[in-house]
Amino acid sequence: MAQRDLEGVQVLVVEDTDDYRELLRMALEYCGALVTTAASAEEAKRILDSIRPHVLVSDIGMPDDGTDEGPQHPGYRNYRIPESARGTPGRGIR
Repeated sequence: MAQRDLEGVQVLVVEDTDDYRELLRMALEYCGALVTTAASAEEAKRILDSIRPHVLVSDIGMPDDGTDEGPQHPGYRNYRIPESARGTPGRGIR
């Protein structure tokens, strides 16, 4: 990936491990992304009340993740996936 491939893309990183969260922030910013970080699902929900990231990168096994609530959060309301992104696979990494 070239240094500026993510220029202007807003990313919310949700990760409870400080080192991983910082590593993801640094790597994404290196590629030009505008990165906001959250250390918990609760913090991410508060952030989603005020910003609308293009991409959400999240740890899939956090203690307070409220997995059942994710897509129901008001931050997702009326969110439209661009036609060009439909069918793009998501990937969970443990």
